[in-house]
Amino acid sequence: MKTTRESAREASHKNLFHVLSDLLEKNYDAEKGYKKALQHTENPDLKSFLKKQAVQRNHFATELDKQIHLLNEHPKEKVSGSTLASIHRF
Repeated sequence: MKTTRESAREASHKNLFHVLSDLLEKNYDAEKGYKKALQHTENPDLKSFLKKQAVQRNHFATELDKQIHLLNEHPKEKVSGSTLASIHRF
């Protein structure tokens, strides 16, 4: 039987994992969005900005992935992002 403290710690761990996983998915979505926008612009300044944003989101995702692994968890596979983001990009 788990103590109250153990149950609270487990719940906190699960909550943190879910929050980090959601942030990771949002970062994948943002990176994809910036890359897609990059393909559809001719303005060099805008291209530079979008590229920097995509790279930054990739760095954020790497750090989030690292933190998830430090929790001894495994993030979802980087597939196609969220359904909502796919609809938004469309």
